Amino acid sequence: VERGYHHWFTSDHDILKLMEEIGLGKDIMWNKSKVGTFYDGHTYNFSTPFDILKYTPLSIRERILLGLSATKIKNIKDWKSIEHFTAVEWLENNVNVNVYQHFWYPMLQGKFGRQNYRDVGMAWLWGKMNTRFTSRKNVLSKEILGYPKGSFNKLFDQLACKAKINGSEIR
Repeated sequence: VERGYHHWFTSDHDILKLMEEIGLGKDIMWNKSKVGTFYDGHTYNFSTPFDILKYTPLSIRERILLGLSATKIKNIKDWKSIEHFTAVEWLENNVNVNVYQHFWYPMLQGKFGRQNYRDVGMAWLWGKMNTRFTSRKNVLSKEILGYPKGSFNKLFDQLACKAKINGSEIR
């Protein structure tokens, strides 16, 4: 599991439906993504495909290969074909070594920590990439991400309240 839940994607239909059902549907803010990656003391934006071209830890050729590696992941049709691979195994065998070392490796370590990044399944990475691609209006636009106004506690507090009303005991 990731270290924390950060946002919702436009394709997270179940949680969005739940927000409507518990009366919080209007309490979702939709914002353009401001995704970035931190490498060697510098933060690089990664909100649009053009940001890849500005990622100077890689050569121009490697930046193109990074974009192609994301496209290769996106184009995997069936997650079951990669479920027996960890993300590290798949990436080490399917992307340029510098692209792996300067982007994918630090991204996985940042999300899952040094102790856990090697255990992340490739199906997780595939799912995350596909979710991110579907949260864009088109291939060149920024993705749109949803946040509950206030904080995620608003959702949890409302769920607890609804559960109490329906006779559930909250601990």
